Amino acid sequence: MAAHRRRPQTTKLANVQEVTVATKMMEATAAKDLIEDHLPPLGLVYTVLICSGTMFVLCMRDFLATGRSIGGSWDEAMMAFTKSMDWFDDSKGWKSQQGGLSAIRQATTDANNMGGFFVRKMAGAAGLAVHLQKILPLLVHPKGAQWTMGHFRPLLSTAVITNLGIATLYAVYLGELQASGAKEMTYCILAILVIEAIVMAFYLTTAKPLKQGPSISMTEGKTPSSVPSRIVTRTIMIVSASMAVISGRDLLFPGFIFEFIPRDDIYLEWTNAFLHSPPKGSPESLHRSMEAPLYVGDKFISQLMGLHVLVACIYKAVSAAGIRYGSDGGGLIKAKIIWRGQFFGDGIILFTFRLFASAASTASLDFRWHVMAIAYETFILAVMTEGPFGPAADIGVGFSDVALLVASVTGFCCLAVGVYAIVLVRLKSRADMQKSEGEDGYDEQLANADAATLNRAQRRARARATMKMQRRIAPIVPGQRDNIQAIGAVGEEGEGESIRHLSRKERQKAAKLVEKDERRLFEEERRKQHLELQDATKRLKEEKEILDERRRDEEKIAKNAVEEEQRNRIEDEWLTFLTCSERKETVNEWVREIKASRSVALDIIAKDFGVSQTVVKNRIQELIEERRVAGIISNDGRFIHLSDNELHKIAARLRKLGSFSMKDIAAMRKAVASE
Repeated sequence: MAAHRRRPQTTKLANVQEVTVATKMMEATAAKDLIEDHLPPLGLVYTVLICSGTMFVLCMRDFLATGRSIGGSWDEAMMAFTKSMDWFDDSKGWKSQQGGLSAIRQATTDANNMGGFFVRKMAGAAGLAVHLQKILPLLVHPKGAQWTMGHFRPLLSTAVITNLGIATLYAVYLGELQASGAKEMTYCILAILVIEAIVMAFYLTTAKPLKQGPSISMTEGKTPSSVPSRIVTRTIMIVSASMAVISGRDLLFPGFIFEFIPRDDIYLEWTNAFLHSPPKGSPESLHRSMEAPLYVGDKFISQLMGLHVLVACIYKAVSAAGIRYGSDGGGLIKAKIIWRGQFFGDGIILFTFRLFASAASTASLDFRWHVMAIAYETFILAVMTEGPFGPAADIGVGFSDVALLVASVTGFCCLAVGVYAIVLVRLKSRADMQKSEGEDGYDEQLANADAATLNRAQRRARARATMKMQRRIAPIVPGQRDNIQAIGAVGEEGEGESIRHLSRKERQKAAKLVEKDERRLFEEERRKQHLELQDATKRLKEEKEILDERRRDEEKIAKNAVEEEQRNRIEDEWLTFLTCSERKETVNEWVREIKASRSVALDIIAKDFGVSQTVVKNRIQELIEERRVAGIISNDGRFIHLSDNELHKIAARLRKLGSFSMKDIAAMRKAVASE
């Protein structure tokens, strides 16, 4: 009885366990489906992390350590081709600037070439914006974004096209890159860009059918066909469109001057565009057209910079005008995915412009308008995305622990590789450090440097170093402490006079005077160079005008000579009957002879002039057609001259006959001649 009573309890417990297991399995399946619906495929994430991550590291190198080789001999050949190594210096080990941000000077000179440095830094900064746009949305999942609802499609579709565009630029320069020894690095970059584009296109075409989200209530003025944000669209169409015009010119028509853009020619000269692409008909083309092929590396990096900036503008244009709000509001999510990446990209580009603002101002370029416009666009993008990373994603089940662990490990590995490549791989060895100890110190290098090549901070450091080298000057008369003169070099005259030590405040004042004097000399030198450049340009223009005028005069003289020769030839041909090496007879002379003899045999004339009878016959026919002689050529090869009176008589008789032959004309001619 007891066993019979316990049997239902065991059955009930088993049923409860089965229900619990089934519930957990259903929850796990639902959670898995929810993650797959929301998150991009893991294969796509890994591909973008590897491909775009590699390009991101290369662009980070160009931005933070211009000229540093992180890929061995392959990458070093690429750096040599683009001449980026001109700004890389590691002679002081970890204290060296090594092409970093500290290498940016406050003044532009021919020696430091800050315009070329700006092009390479901007190429790296814009490249960071391009590749960060692909990485960021996949790592930092935006709120409300779902893979199966197509929220990532505009981003990935644009990325496929832009990847192929960047690869096309490398393919165009493949011949020059191979000649410079950078073939392997070029093939690697091409493979990275093309493989990533193929994988993204594969996931776009093989994705599940898109799901439509539930409709939402529209705010005032919004319709499913509206743009996601009017203020963002207006901002992008003003700021990014202007950037696209200039970057498109740098990509497709390097060296072309936009007359409607103020000081565009100065910008092109500052960025060395006149060296690799001098405009046709300009003084630069006259003097530098033969040297332009030597600057093909500068042209490549300039076009790469323009392409990177143009790609960033294309992303923003797609988000502003290529996406519609939609009935479920999905268009706003699609746009925010792009806006968040471009917020960081605009911030990097803005930072680069700000770093080079001082150097550009010394070249008569004002970057304040650029900085203000890009800063405004950055602010608008930040506001519309609700902060740099936006609100956290609300998936309901969270991220997969395995996916988070793998992404974290991959990120830390990439960070370690980047730090090792950029910071540690090129540090000097102990032997190199000991060797460099015997070289001049930094203070001595400043003291021996040209003041025109130093920025303000370096000039102040030079003044302080000068104060250290010479702490004594002539005694200062009381009451005249404000008239302290700048200190000269060690060993100047007056060193043996009564001297005293300066106080700290006096040394600072003297150092400021030295700095002020050097700044004045620098400004004078810059103005002198500017005047010399203007004079040289004016001379070139005058020389060009003189050469053009001389060329026009020579062309006019040559044209007149040809016309005169042609007229003389025609006149001579018209006056001459026949000519040979021994004699020449005019038409008038021959007509007088034929009038006297009344007839002449064509073979006799041909024999006299050494020509064929056909030539004589054709020449007489020409004279008859020109009505310079009258007569007939008989069948026996004789020319019979007819006077005007004879012609009238023959014509009268022929009219009476009605029909006649050459024999009739000959008979009439004999009859008329015998009268």
